Amino acid sequence: MLKWFWEEIKDDWREVKSHAKNLWPSFYYWCVKGDDYSKHDFFYSLWSIWWACTCPFRQIATGFKNIAAWWMVIWEDRQFDHFFFYYIIRHKLQRMEKFFYSDRVHLEDAEKYAGQIKECREILDDLINDISYGEIMSEYHTAYPRDYDNFFNFTPCESEKERVEQGLPPRSYELNHRKLSPEEEDKRVALFKGCCERADTKNEELRKRLFDNLNTNLPYWWD
Repeated sequence: MLKWFWEEIKDDWREVKSHAKNLWPSFYYWCVKGDDYSKHDFFYSLWSIWWACTCPFRQIATGFKNIAAWWMVIWEDRQFDHFFFYYIIRHKLQRMEKFFYSDRVHLEDAEKYAGQIKECREILDDLINDISYGEIMSEYHTAYPRDYDNFFNFTPCESEKERVEQGLPPRSYELNHRKLSPEEEDKRVALFKGCCERADTKNEELRKRLFDNLNTNLPYWWD
């Protein structure tokens, strides 16, 4: 960090020297020659010197704000699941969306770009929340409600009956589920696989739309 701060100071010091060289000529032509353009040039140089001198401290303040905004996202980040990649991109897009909708932007088409960013962020929301699976798999759960199609229904073992009667928690369980005929089971499995494949296809379409939008619009999201 100290190295970065030193490099930042050196860059800004070059800016200070550059604008300082322009102070005397612009002051001379403004006061002696009465040149209005030189007057504006003089005050612009003064402002630029002030801006360059305070820039490192503003950058540090911005850095601490970034740490405050990102620390929870980074803290919860893991490497074993692509959803964490989605979380990071979404958080970045949320911050950019807020910026482009704010009054701090100078672009004429800021709201247009904010809308593009919002669209990408909403796609990521759908991917993170598994909207496709929720919508498409509802067909399967309608046909096989959870109270009927409960293939992971664990009940206390018979040997634990006495403990349960005494109000104590059972120590072992057994798996019980309704038996389906081979034809019914094949039908259930086929519907389940079909819904999963359609949900996967929908998610693939969402990812393509997301990255196509980023590829097309990302270079224009700057102010």
